[in-house]
Amino acid sequence: MIVPEIPINPTSSYINLSTDGNLSISIQEALKASPKELSGILMDAMDKKTVSPNNAAKFIKAIYRQSPELARSAMKYYSTIANYAPKKRLPLLNQLRETDLYFKPIPVKAEKTLIDRPHDHIVKELTSEIGRETFRDNPQKVSSNGAPLPNNSKEVAELYVNSVPDKYKKYVRLEIFKNNDIPKMNGKYVGRYAPQDKNTELKTEKALLAGVIDVKKYVVFVNSGGAHSIAAARALAKNGYLIIPHFSHGKSKLFEQDTAALLYFAKEIADLNMQTIRKNPDAPWAVISDAHMGEVGDVSQWKQSGLIADNDLPPIPKGYGIIHVNEGDGYHSIDPNDRDIVHDSLRIAAKRGVKDLFVLGLNPYTKAVPFSAKK
Repeated sequence: MIVPEIPINPTSSYINLSTDGNLSISIQEALKASPKELSGILMDAMDKKTVSPNNAAKFIKAIYRQSPELARSAMKYYSTIANYAPKKRLPLLNQLRETDLYFKPIPVKAEKTLIDRPHDHIVKELTSEIGRETFRDNPQKVSSNGAPLPNNSKEVAELYVNSVPDKYKKYVRLEIFKNNDIPKMNGKYVGRYAPQDKNTELKTEKALLAGVIDVKKYVVFVNSGGAHSIAAARALAKNGYLIIPHFSHGKSKLFEQDTAALLYFAKEIADLNMQTIRKNPDAPWAVISDAHMGEVGDVSQWKQSGLIADNDLPPIPKGYGIIHVNEGDGYHSIDPNDRDIVHDSLRIAAKRGVKDLFVLGLNPYTKAVPFSAKK
């Protein structure tokens, strides 16, 4: 459905998000969002065709009149993802040509799978059709390592907290369990490990095998949506990374998918963390979170959905770079001198003087990866 053109009034105009038009966001509400959240609003509306490109352009222009920095940063971020669905997303950019809100869309690098390497077991794991991705469609009745599931959210939180060294405990954020329940089916807790989670985990393993993610060179911030990020954490933990969860969520029905995934992986990731500490007390960290672009949820939850502040990012080892993993920004470096860095983890790292900043997009819904095999 395409909504009809509407006159833009700075205090009352709206943009629809849902396919049936029931969820709308006013300009004043959008002004409270971060640049990547605002970009996600526009992307979602264009992808679902709930607003015309012309109307979306009027919307972002109205925001620009009140907050030029917010609008420009949002559109700069939008330009990095536009070519992943060009027919749906580029029309909005085209409406903004000859304005301060136009940014040239970043080309998508050729995506190649690693079928030329002897890792067929990985490729075969990827099904041709990715199934549904809720805990109800894929209920897990035992932990990822085959052990019984933890008994409650307190036990889950303790497993994660107790598996990291004291110097990192203050960076573990699990408010999600104070505000949200672990889901149950037939009166019993269930974990989540959906096809999209598995796909993200396998792509993370590919990136490790290809040397794109290197435990000797980079720390990692995984921001691919909660359950996807948690699944990716297992691949990272198996390859020497210390996993630090950051789920500072408020209350929302959306987050039961995250609590179910945290439940499912808790025992295995805790065990892997302890093994890593024994082998390498100074192991580099990988923070897993759920603040990824595009999953806005309830407006009231925007500032409670895992966004990170400067003091949320652990110290970065000397000489290390950082990779920000999300669901679809390709694979490219970020200029540390860019004033409009849209990824929180990279912006914070740049402030600390880190020079090697990378974005790695691992789409949970496709089989391709945005990098070639390591030669």
